[in-house]
Amino acid sequence: MALKDKDIIKSLKEGRNTKILEHLYEKVLPKISRYIRKNSGTEDDAFDIFQDGVMIFYKYIITGRYREEFEIAGFLYTVCKNLWINKVKHDKMLIRIEDNHESADNGKNILDFIITKEREEEVRHLLLKLGEKCRELLQYVFFYQLSTQEICEKMGYSNVDTLKTKKYKCKKRLLEIINNSRN
Repeated sequence: MALKDKDIIKSLKEGRNTKILEHLYEKVLPKISRYIRKNSGTEDDAFDIFQDGVMIFYKYIITGRYREEFEIAGFLYTVCKNLWINKVKHDKMLIRIEDNHESADNGKNILDFIITKEREEEVRHLLLKLGEKCRELLQYVFFYQLSTQEICEKMGYSNVDTLKTKKYKCKKRLLEIINNSRN
């Protein structure tokens, strides 16, 4: 039985998610998977991006920011496409940085790579200690490098000043977490 968009939204708002998630995975994931595989991704990449996209969609529904005139499949496809584009940009930037730091000593490159990965893991661990909103905001700023206007739209801030204040407080909180983890 095909679910209508109105039924999906109503079910999510009421907390009846299991059937809805199955439906979204069955109907929307294949389209996103094709797009990501066509654009140098893997099936695992598609699955990860789709999960992130579903979480964003869910947050939009729960917070009342989803506009019902959008078709759910189209909304999810666009969100996932943008997430993939941002990931590819981010990965290309990391590759460029690694290329610029190559040396004749391959052993040193491997060591640098391991250290970088350990630092990334440490940063991810520290970010998990932040609240969800701060973590999301700092990821948009530093990992996805979105403009302040894009972040305001994605997070529902009314103006750039509000965003700047929140960003300052989140950065300050992250620094406190980092300093406490060193002690």
